[in-house]
Amino acid sequence: MSAPAGGTAGQDGPGPGAHEDRTGAGAPEAAGSPSTGPASGLLSWVEAFDGRVDAWFEPWRGSPAFDGAAKVITGLGDHGLMWAATTLWRARHTGP
Repeated sequence: MSAPAGGTAGQDGPGPGAHEDRTGAGAPEAAGSPSTGPASGLLSWVEAFDGRVDAWFEPWRGSPAFDGAAKVITGLGDHGLMWAATTLWRARHTGP
């Protein structure tokens, strides 16, 4: 089976190495929202951290082995979240 142009087999979205811009560039700001203050400082820190993590993983983007491992890790995380939600739902009542 051949891979579609610009991507790998089974991959949704753009080809290897491409990722969406999550910096908010080009997104309109809410009217009247201040761009300074503690929230702005936190946002800047989160964006800088996100950029560093993206740079760390950039060499492995599009690698079938790395993508497979990432899917397994994500699936386990999702499964763990479901177990936690189930436990919280069951814990809402006391008794048998």
